[in-house]
Amino acid sequence: MGKPNIVLSIEPTSRPFAPVGGGGDAKRAKRSVAEHAAKLSAELAHAAAEDKAAEARGGSYLTFTSAEGFDLEVDSLENKPGKIVVLNSSRDEKSGVMTATVFVPTKKSEFFSDRVAQYGDPAQKTKKGKPKNEKLVESIEAVKKASVRDLWDGPADEFPGALPKWCELWLDVFAVEYAELNLRLERACHEIGITLSKEELVFPEVAVRMLRADGSGLQRLFDDVGYIESIRPCGIPVSEITNLDARSQREFVNDMADRLSTELGDTSVCVLDSGVNRAHPLLAAVVDDESVLSADPAWSGLDVNGHGTEMAGVAAHGDLRRHFESRDGFLARHAVESVEILPPKGENEEHLYGAITHDAVYVAEIERPARRRAFCMAVTEGKEHEDGRPSAWSAEIDSLASGAGEDDDGKRLFLISAGNIQPSEFRNMDSYAECNMMHSVQSPAEAWNALTVGAYVGDDARIVERGAEGWHAAVEPGSLAPHSRTSVLWDGSWPIKPEICLVGGNVAADGFGNHMDVDDLGVLTTSKDIPRFYFDALHATSAATGSASWMAAEVMRANPSLWPETVRALLVHSARWTDQMKKDFLPDGDSTKTGRRNLLRSCGWGVPSLERALESLDNRVNLIVQREMTPFTEDGKLNEMHLYELPWPQEELLKLADKQAELRVTLSYFVEPNPSAWGRSTKFQYQSLGLSFQVNGSTQTADDLLRSVNKKARDEAGGDNGGNNGSVDWYLGQQMRDVGSIHSDFKVMSAAELANARYIAVYPVGGWWSHRLALRKAGCTVRYSLVVSIETPGVEADLYTEIVSKIPVSIATPVPGLA
Repeated sequence: MGKPNIVLSIEPTSRPFAPVGGGGDAKRAKRSVAEHAAKLSAELAHAAAEDKAAEARGGSYLTFTSAEGFDLEVDSLENKPGKIVVLNSSRDEKSGVMTATVFVPTKKSEFFSDRVAQYGDPAQKTKKGKPKNEKLVESIEAVKKASVRDLWDGPADEFPGALPKWCELWLDVFAVEYAELNLRLERACHEIGITLSKEELVFPEVAVRMLRADGSGLQRLFDDVGYIESIRPCGIPVSEITNLDARSQREFVNDMADRLSTELGDTSVCVLDSGVNRAHPLLAAVVDDESVLSADPAWSGLDVNGHGTEMAGVAAHGDLRRHFESRDGFLARHAVESVEILPPKGENEEHLYGAITHDAVYVAEIERPARRRAFCMAVTEGKEHEDGRPSAWSAEIDSLASGAGEDDDGKRLFLISAGNIQPSEFRNMDSYAECNMMHSVQSPAEAWNALTVGAYVGDDARIVERGAEGWHAAVEPGSLAPHSRTSVLWDGSWPIKPEICLVGGNVAADGFGNHMDVDDLGVLTTSKDIPRFYFDALHATSAATGSASWMAAEVMRANPSLWPETVRALLVHSARWTDQMKKDFLPDGDSTKTGRRNLLRSCGWGVPSLERALESLDNRVNLIVQREMTPFTEDGKLNEMHLYELPWPQEELLKLADKQAELRVTLSYFVEPNPSAWGRSTKFQYQSLGLSFQVNGSTQTADDLLRSVNKKARDEAGGDNGGNNGSVDWYLGQQMRDVGSIHSDFKVMSAAELANARYIAVYPVGGWWSHRLALRKAGCTVRYSLVVSIETPGVEADLYTEIVSKIPVSIATPVPGLA
């Protein structure tokens, strides 16, 4: 029988912190000072003469490039007091050339010319005899007048031509007030004839507007408006719409409704989709009239599309077929809310989906402010993001999840589908796993703070459906679903997506390269088309996201004291890869870092278990810590780290000697996003901060662990590095796991080797809070959740009793489990 998880109220030891290791100056290309100064001076003069629009615009756009394989001193290109702003920066992966676009106001037009002249003047050398401004000037290979295409942040062939396209316009609002810049933008769009949407997203350093323009219109806008950070293509949002015949009749629904009882409490799943038909007998008891809402007051909230009602059925009841096949009663323990974010007709082409999502969240919260809810969204853009960089939509999700800028600092849990690969795309791939790895998740699923959900294949493999004779299930049970998208193609510094996988069904294949979705391989759910149909089939990552949201609500219901960060941590912590996943992504038992990376970035941490998330056993114990940290001082320096001594079953583990044991750690927190071009270029610019963890090695003391991760502790000990902390024993390792805002890893060793693993350090790493000091965020606190489990799989052991015996009653809170 399961035992309650344990939430520890222990206070960590806080220690002043500085990271171990070090950097050093970035490498720079070798330069002849006089020649280089003359070259850059001529290029700056040519750029100024060429820019005929500078005076009317109020400044110039310049593009700087580095030498191949070298870095630009991007920080030094910016001068905020002079309102000189780096708008965007990037690196070409093939050539290694860095590029940065900078806006220079007219009053500071000589800024770079002066610095190049100072660099080339022997009389202005530093006290060390080096040229003045050496780091900045020698990092620059070339400079030229920027063009509107230098601001285009999308595939080159998608830049608007003669026909207008919807685009996102990103404006830098740090140096210039948004109201002032927006007034100039609106005036310019009116004069040029550009359609400008009414929605806007405003972040600390950037604002986003959507407009519809052709190529010549964008050029004229570029000539009229300064501080345009970037122009991005807009993907058309799509949702998975199924319209399959249902084969069940009303009497089955009536029977199920008679067996359904409710204990809804104050927990809900809020489905952001196409609305809901709450008249369905299986939804009427969990979706009341006040829970049928819409992001746009002109919409009814009623589902004419079908997808929202299908999502609501899975979010409310989980595995509906289990209840259909059973004669037993079943219990709904959380409510469902629906906010319509897709219009009754057509698509929201002219809207920013970040703004619509923002409005939808507040509509639900205003209606019932006291509810604890998981937001469920299986609506994604049609375009994939191959590099993992955040979009305006995903940044708004991150902002909402983190509670950025809100007085009550409220946090929110979002579960978002990874997006689907269409069956027509399977034909030209050597394997389904290859197809998964070649298709990246769709926006907004790249959001750092969201729990992104992929799909895997359950046990259903039999097809008896009329019209599908001769077709078979494409992949083995336990496989990643052929539909499911991944983050394998992304740079390793961006988050792991998806984090978890739930059942999304299989796809049917005919053996000749053709594929299709069939009801038999889908997930049973509710249909909007009553009384004509009462059941429908939901497929792929939509079905998986509905199931994940149901599971999240169950965890929230079980213990209302758990933070959203903790609920996310428990779902990831409980996840395990299926044998088939490991077979597909670790071929021939490949345990190399490449194989493990493919497995992690395709399947996340695997399939979560509600039982493992909610309960402990005698030989498997989950310890939960929820704490706050102040990662930086107000002047942006690293501030503190936390060290815990956990109640640990040392005696029981030593008794087990060489029996196998597993230690698993998950660290979860929410970042405040900075979606400016700087933020989208590197994770350290996008995330407000990062956290990391380390556990002591088998022979380390608490002081040894401190010295292994903390330079200040190491210096106090005369340089002693603390010895081996066992970092190489983790399955994934720090480099692979410490991306995004949730980090989870495990190590399998003998019980005796893990008997001493009771010390754990949590410490900060960089983020924009520490260096964007003008935003006054450096002294802020961050919440984090830590889940630590010790398990002896297949071996009887009473770890739980020994742990409980070492916990003072005042610092332990049992977490209710399954009812």
